[in-house]
Amino acid sequence: MKHFFVINPILFEASGQLPEIIKAIEDCFPSPEKEEDKEYKIHITLFPREAIAAVHHYISSCPKEETVRIYSVGGAGLFFECLNGMVDFPNAELTCVSYGVASEFALTFGQVTTEKFQDIKSLLTAPSRPVH
Repeated sequence: MKHFFVINPILFEASGQLPEIIKAIEDCFPSPEKEEDKEYKIHITLFPREAIAAVHHYISSCPKEETVRIYSVGGAGLFFECLNGMVDFPNAELTCVSYGVASEFALTFGQVTTEKFQDIKSLLTAPSRPVH
């Protein structure tokens, strides 16, 4: 499985949490000898809607038989962009690392689970569920 983390840096400007989040992601994976052997990639968005193309490009670059899990690190807008980028890829999964103002996606699972959607290590191994 490959892991693609898409981060909206705007959400973390005021708090300065971006370096912490990047370190938390990197700490979840062993350091490979070669860059191309990495199981994950971090993409920091540069402008609105840019994540759509970034997600599409990353999934396209992976073998079709390999599962690719997309992590939307931000709010509902970024989640929507990631979802649009993975359309028509049956090997793609999407989860939300919820840092939005309202955390609408995480709250659909109940108030107590919002913190679970910020636990990157747990999200790496969480089972996926098909949504149609």
